[in-house]
Amino acid sequence: MKDIFDYIKGQDKSFKEKGFTEADAVILSTMANLDMSDFYREGDKMKLSELIGDFLSVTPESEAVELRFLKALRDSPRYGNIEVSDVVHEISKKDESQFGAMVFHLPEAPYIAFAGTGTSVVGYKEDLNMAFMDIVPSQTQAVKYLNEVAEDLPGNLIVGGFSKGGNLAVFASAFSRDDIRERIKTVFDHDGPGFSELITNEEKFKEILPRVKSYVPKASIVGLMLNNEIKPKIIESTAPPIAQHQPYSWVFDGDELLEIEDLSKTSGIFKKLQQVLFDETSEKDRKSGINALFDILTGIEPDDFMELYKKGFGIAPAFRKTWKNAEDTTKKEVKSLFKTLTKTAFKSLRKKD
Repeated sequence: MKDIFDYIKGQDKSFKEKGFTEADAVILSTMANLDMSDFYREGDKMKLSELIGDFLSVTPESEAVELRFLKALRDSPRYGNIEVSDVVHEISKKDESQFGAMVFHLPEAPYIAFAGTGTSVVGYKEDLNMAFMDIVPSQTQAVKYLNEVAEDLPGNLIVGGFSKGGNLAVFASAFSRDDIRERIKTVFDHDGPGFSELITNEEKFKEILPRVKSYVPKASIVGLMLNNEIKPKIIESTAPPIAQHQPYSWVFDGDELLEIEDLSKTSGIFKKLQQVLFDETSEKDRKSGINALFDILTGIEPDDFMELYKKGFGIAPAFRKTWKNAEDTTKKEVKSLFKTLTKTAFKSLRKKD
């Protein structure tokens, strides 16, 4: 079975020689998820190989799969010569917002790709805010970004993204200016979370749905969050269930992703868990519990979940100190959140379809 690296290695034709494929969409969405903003010369188009080369020149060698992916793109005759522009990546603690995007200039149509969450604590907080907010700041930013970059782009447009980036791609396409929305040919949503009912009931959202192509791995968790009116293509992954969200494990079949018939039991259990959780809690309770949890996490200091992961049990003293100094109401809300999650887990496992 071929993975993303096998596919990239096997591509020796330019986009002029071979048109845009389903596989290309996954690869470019994955690329947009990596923060290259510090190495982009604002206002310029840069070759992807040059942008990646500048990043790698100051990045320590490691076995990280992301570095392997970047090197494969840099050295690829198909992908390395793509010109990119409008590379942005912004994090705002104040607005609880994390946003990233870039434009890939292709002969068929520009591919406007939005970034997913990454590893920032702020980014994860914004994701969880979707449990009680109809619209989060990065969605508003995505609409603004699409409207602005599309003005300088010719003809049809392709929009896409991975994880939260898939959500942003659909949202921005649906609520972009009418003249821009008409130019959007296809929207690619790679395992992105869904939306509130307020959004899915909007006529503009319904209008864009026929142009959306959605993909979820067989043990999808993120792609089944909230409401999603789009019937996804279920794809094969070689990773354990908890790790299938990352596209590096997705299986390629020619120029497409390998489709399978059904979601796994793990994915079904999570979907039931989410349904019961939303049935058992109010929007107010979800908001207070999530805010209280992140009050504790932000008090530990690291802004990146990878820092927390690397420290492991080393964060225990900082956690105890933050917990000790937290307001009684914050402690109460965190305890209530975990009590609800535990109760919900048992109920969802007992709940029959």
